[in-house]
Amino acid sequence: MRFGDYLKSMRIRKSLTLRELSTRVNLGHSYLSDIENNKKSAPNDQALLLLADVLNLNATERVTFFDAAAKSKQGIDKNNFHIPADIGEYISLNDKAKAEVRNNINNSKNNK
Repeated sequence: MRFGDYLKSMRIRKSLTLRELSTRVNLGHSYLSDIENNKKSAPNDQALLLLADVLNLNATERVTFFDAAAKSKQGIDKNNFHIPADIGEYISLNDKAKAEVRNNINNSKNNK
């Protein structure tokens, strides 16, 4: 599912209007409308984290939400890697997580 479609379905399921959601996350309603209609890619990571909280997404919904957002960003910016915002936030704040990820990368390269 495309990110905009998923965002819209979650907003509707939580009984929020576009204007209500835009006010709660401090993003323009026309900008959110463009995202929901797949005219724009997912917003920045901080906005994504706030959207997930405001929408009160459960663990499964958050995985789908953040993965779809990263895929949305990758579609318009093929020169950079986009990891899901929840993972990026965790890794950026946790040195042990960074070391573990790098260790796993090195192990996978050595096992090829």
